Amino acid sequence: MKRGFLLIDRGSREREASEELEIICNAVKAKGDYVFTEYCFLEVEPPYIEDGIAKCLKQDIDHLTIVPYFLYTG
Repeated sequence: MKRGFLLIDRGSREREASEELEIICNAVKAKGDYVFTEYCFLEVEPPYIEDGIAKCLKQDIDHLTIVPYFLYTG
């Protein structure tokens, strides 16, 4: 079974937020059994949730794990 992973963050204008999510997605892909990992944001900056889901639907995956990642107050 080909699995995908989508991480949803609150959203931030800070460049470091995207970099942090990229690192997390790469680690999940390396340690997990995922053929595809992606992140998106609830608000503020793209890619938004709609973009993330659309990108996932274009992948050849059988199962998608969606994880909310809201660690900081907004």
